[in-house]
Amino acid sequence: MLLKINKLVKIIIPEKIRICRTLLIGYGYDLKRYHKYSNSYKKMDSLHKYEALATYYYHVVEKGLTMPETRLGFGKENLFRLINLCVEYKVNGYDTNRRTFKHVIGVLKEYMAFHEERNHDLQEDLKSRILQVLQVEGDVSSTEQFNFTSSDFFKYKDANFTDFCLSRHTVRNYSTKDISNEVFDACTKLAQKSPSACNRQPNKIYIVKDVEKQKKILQLQNGNRGFGDLANALVVFTGSLACFRLQGERNEVYFNSGMFAMSFIYALHHYGIGSCSLNWSVGPRWDRNLRKLINLPEEETVTLILSCGYLPENVKIASSPRKDLNEVITYI
Repeated sequence: MLLKINKLVKIIIPEKIRICRTLLIGYGYDLKRYHKYSNSYKKMDSLHKYEALATYYYHVVEKGLTMPETRLGFGKENLFRLINLCVEYKVNGYDTNRRTFKHVIGVLKEYMAFHEERNHDLQEDLKSRILQVLQVEGDVSSTEQFNFTSSDFFKYKDANFTDFCLSRHTVRNYSTKDISNEVFDACTKLAQKSPSACNRQPNKIYIVKDVEKQKKILQLQNGNRGFGDLANALVVFTGSLACFRLQGERNEVYFNSGMFAMSFIYALHHYGIGSCSLNWSVGPRWDRNLRKLINLPEEETVTLILSCGYLPENVKIASSPRKDLNEVITYI
């Protein structure tokens, strides 16, 4: 009986309508979950939301401290947001011994010390707010961003996999040395060994060396201020939607492209090239403008932009501590 009903439904309802319906159900499910559980609203109702937002703001400060030319007194608005978040965190009774909270305090200490060493007087309202927090949480050690020589940074680029992985960091400062097409070809060949759904290999990259196009792309992306213009090249990662079908594969383009991009980043590290992933979390207008800039086929979706280049002799790296394993792994 059920088989007969299914056959009847297929006759009555055209295939395009059935596919559209299942897609709407799938995207509706995604939308409902994102609306309910994401950190999109001011309602801070979980520890994870507090720590994620605190990490976002302290990382902005870390990036500022490692810029090639740090602007003194930078980040005032984000520092106030970070401080207010710390206060709210404590008021709501969350554990101040957790790594994220302590790191926030350490970053505030480092920010103060950075400006004191350069005899720069912070604006009084910001300085007093930071000191209020530090007086209460004064036993926490200051953080310290990393300083590397280029040779030390790439010391393990040919080492065993453990040392290799642990030695890679995001880099936001580059030299003027050009990356050859041959090196990009070699990195792409290595990245092609990344898994892809049923070996459909949807991944494409566009390597932008034209300086004027780089400038226009960087204007569309909101996380590269202070260093993006130093990149020797920008790499735009895309995935072809033509490789996927039905609602079950609606997000596959991002998973496949993400694996490909990480392999490409590791390959760059192996060849002695630094890189920084730039998110492509933008609205339709920005996406359409980028598509026009690089003449992107309509079927391809932009997933990530990467700035990259050889390193100068000395480089600063954000400390960016990782979570404890017990916060990441659940054994079932």
